[in-house]
Amino acid sequence: MSTQLNDLTRRIYAIGIPKEGDFLTILMLNAMSKDLPHVRNHVADVITISTSSAPYSPSKICSHLKLEQ
Repeated sequence: MSTQLNDLTRRIYAIGIPKEGDFLTILMLNAMSKDLPHVRNHVADVITISTSSAPYSPSKICSHLKLEQ
């Protein structure tokens, strides 16, 4: 397990420090995983098809969450 964690840490640091919006998106996805898995899965799907010219930003995630309420 420690070898796997070591390898994962090396790969993460090789990618570089994420931008603030990217990090917030990661936190939001993780926060939704327990209570809102269907929303999280939808957001993750939309993120995968988004482009750099039309990213799915944290503000869009917030808008989606407001619609879900």
